Amino acid sequence: MGVSIYANGWNGREFHMGYRGFACLRQRIADDFGIGDFYRSLESCHTDEDFKAYNEALERIAAKIPWSEEDKDRLFDFLYAPDGGYEVDYKTCSLILKVIESDNGPVRMNYVAYSSPDDWERFKDFLRDCVRYKRKMRWI
Repeated sequence: MGVSIYANGWNGREFHMGYRGFACLRQRIADDFGIGDFYRSLESCHTDEDFKAYNEALERIAAKIPWSEEDKDRLFDFLYAPDGGYEVDYKTCSLILKVIESDNGPVRMNYVAYSSPDDWERFKDFLRDCVRYKRKMRWI
């Protein structure tokens, strides 16, 4: 079991990774967005009170980010979405690309058998094509 990232109609352009690889991918995007340490702290939430405090802190952090509310919601939707059976539209792909564009990696996110040093650049190319062709990025 794991996560496969794909866009409909693009055979051979998928990314296959474990849940940990997907978590590392989203963590790297959160790092590039400037909220990496805070995002990582979600792992220490165990009780309803912990999650409530985390969400309140997230609202305070979000208020300081100089993006439109819609754009922040889109990026947070990607970062906090379920690990399977979800999708984001090309506008969200564009925002993710904006955040990671200057990050030259490398990030190895695929299963070891499929991984290569150019995974990160291939992921950026995938996002560029999602934007160019207005495709949704999906993961199962």
